[in-house]
Amino acid sequence: MKISRYTAKTVSCLLCMLLLFFSVFAPCANAAMYDKEKIASPYAVVYNVENGTFIFEDNADAYISTESVAKLMTAILALEHYPDLSAELEVTNNSLQNLDKFRAGVKIGETVSVKDLIYTMLIGNCTDSASVLAHHIGGSQGAFGKMMNAKAAQLGMESTTFASATGVGADIEHYHTTVRDGVLLAAYAMQIPRIVEIVNTVKYQPTSIDRPINETVRTRNALLSTFIYGPEKGYLWTAKEYPANGVCVNYSEESGYSLISSTTYRSLTYICMCSGAYETSDGKISVYNDVKKLLSWAAKEYETTKVLDKSQIFGEIPVKLSGGSNFVVVVPEDNLYAFLPHDTDVASEVTQEFEITTKELTAPVEKGTVVGKIRLLRGGTEIASCNLVTKLYVEKSETLAFAAALFGPEMIIGISVLALAACLFGIIRFFVFLKMAKTAPRYRGKKSSK
Repeated sequence: MKISRYTAKTVSCLLCMLLLFFSVFAPCANAAMYDKEKIASPYAVVYNVENGTFIFEDNADAYISTESVAKLMTAILALEHYPDLSAELEVTNNSLQNLDKFRAGVKIGETVSVKDLIYTMLIGNCTDSASVLAHHIGGSQGAFGKMMNAKAAQLGMESTTFASATGVGADIEHYHTTVRDGVLLAAYAMQIPRIVEIVNTVKYQPTSIDRPINETVRTRNALLSTFIYGPEKGYLWTAKEYPANGVCVNYSEESGYSLISSTTYRSLTYICMCSGAYETSDGKISVYNDVKKLLSWAAKEYETTKVLDKSQIFGEIPVKLSGGSNFVVVVPEDNLYAFLPHDTDVASEVTQEFEITTKELTAPVEKGTVVGKIRLLRGGTEIASCNLVTKLYVEKSETLAFAAALFGPEMIIGISVLALAACLFGIIRFFVFLKMAKTAPRYRGKKSSK
């Protein structure tokens, strides 16, 4: 039957429409990805600490100013250098460099405590406090910058190069970081209890800095306080089931706003960094809403899911010399869990690859003997793995062991060796006696005369 040209075109169009439909709506490994169009910040990431996984990325490796994370790194090095925060440092002219408008107000000739410098630096984003700390720890801004870079390399911040403790005025072509590196730094910083305490402090009254009476340093992080921008902006974090940590916030005319925050929900911690956005024409600072949206999405979208039960049987292995069963069952070493979107269909989306490397065992066999490996994959990516082990203990049969020893190859070889040795010994004795017989003197009898 001849198909008309019109019919052929119609069928082709229908096929194209079907292909387009399935390419758009077919399930895939990245189905949980948040819509980037809903984020105004040009640079953004969300990182899960427990699994070391980036679950959202947008220009994650593009260079941004180190101002966004310089003070957080300075705090880490300062806490490592000064175990006693009551130590006092003198403010000199050389110690006040690379500053911007955010300052604690330290003055040349003052003696200021390390505690006041670290707290005002992280809470109020004060660059003069950071500069004084850097000068006393490193001896100069340049030397301290090298210490910052050494620490960054240690933390795996591959795209970060610092110039100073503040990052102010640094050439981004030579001194830069990324939002990916920013959350790696934050993940390390949030393991330090003192930093967690400081970045969640809403206001702080320094005692060693000459400031007007009752003038406190207040957080510049609008997720934690409405003091700077007021409640009408809607920046304040209100989700009580997963409260936010402040971590750090920064603003510069050259780089815009930058914000790092974290939250923990169902024992999973997420760190988000958004950077590069400026205040909009209607007065909104988008990094706050962007971070709120991304952290809320991550907390509700992901969970730790059981993907394999340790009771599942993967095969049997023959066992020699067993006093009971002549085989042992193979099972996973433990239950396996994976970090997945909450709506993942484990049965259809997660595949198993396993290999039993041991083909036969000899009793006794200990429970939990490793005999293979299993890997679980989703979308071709490994999400969990563990050893395959024997499920039960298999006792040895002494009777079978004796019989096996008696008629085993070792015993046969032993008996053969002994028999061969006996034969050789007999042959040697035979030839020895034969030689002795040939060489022995012969005596003939003589008649006696009368």
